[in-house]
Amino acid sequence: MSRTRKRSGVFFGRCYVAWQRTRESLAFRCSETLVPPKRTPDPLHARRSGVILVAVLVALLVVMLISAAIVRGLVVQHRLARAEQQRVQAFWFAESAVQRARTQLEATLGYDGETWQIELPQSGYASGQALIRVEPIENEPNQRTIIIEVRLPNDPIDGVLEQRSLVVDVSDEAEES
Repeated sequence: MSRTRKRSGVFFGRCYVAWQRTRESLAFRCSETLVPPKRTPDPLHARRSGVILVAVLVALLVVMLISAAIVRGLVVQHRLARAEQQRVQAFWFAESAVQRARTQLEATLGYDGETWQIELPQSGYASGQALIRVEPIENEPNQRTIIIEVRLPNDPIDGVLEQRSLVVDVSDEAEES
């Protein structure tokens, strides 16, 4: 009865050694075909690759959270800049409405106000609205109160509301005409 036992291994780039044990003797020979030995799974290696995967996923999560925070900050800054632009335009629109009311009041003493609608095609808004009211002051026949309410754009939710109120003297020359 002959028993044959084969083993192989790698010895720093040398040939694979195979040996046989027969009844007669123990023979060593160098294998002609260099076939790598079968590797058994290393549990330590599997654990290391799992830890690396978890570390990469955590790093990716951190990068995504930082990116989301940066994008959120940019969106908030953009909204604030847009609101500031609307506020400045509403301020100058209200100043224009005050000048319009003064000019109309100088021309006609009976001027009691109007709704002034403007179109703003280049600014991205559809329109703006200024409500101008002129009210007489009791016991002061030569004075009027001008009340301005400007909404830009003309939207009650997203619009900016700018208000002005001032008292002006009405000249006697306007009363005579």
